[in-house]
Amino acid sequence: MDSYRCQKCRSVLFKSDSLLNCHGQWIDDKEDLKLQCTQSNLLFIGEQRLPDWIRQQIDDQDWTKGRITCNGKKCDARIGSFNFIGGVACSCKKVELPHIQIIRSKVDEPAHVIMQKQNSSNESQ
Repeated sequence: MDSYRCQKCRSVLFKSDSLLNCHGQWIDDKEDLKLQCTQSNLLFIGEQRLPDWIRQQIDDQDWTKGRITCNGKKCDARIGSFNFIGGVACSCKKVELPHIQIIRSKVDEPAHVIMQKQNSSNESQ
């Protein structure tokens, strides 16, 4: 299983098996992470597979809404957010986005994901 790390301190944040696509479907860790719609700047984490430290941050806010910050020692980088109060529609307008969102530019992705993104951008040129 591949790990996603904080871009600031390199602490392991979560594993790839925690990820959902923008329609709330689990993503296979070998599947291309191109999302079905235009939410490519975000990663989504499923509530059923939350790392304990993210669950604690959500519990501290009574499962309403708030920021997710890195769990690394001496690191408080904002890496995402959660919102269980008001849902946001996917750009396709068919579904609501998952409630727990990670900002893709704030995390280091596993090497195979980076390679897939480079290959897909080369093919589209």
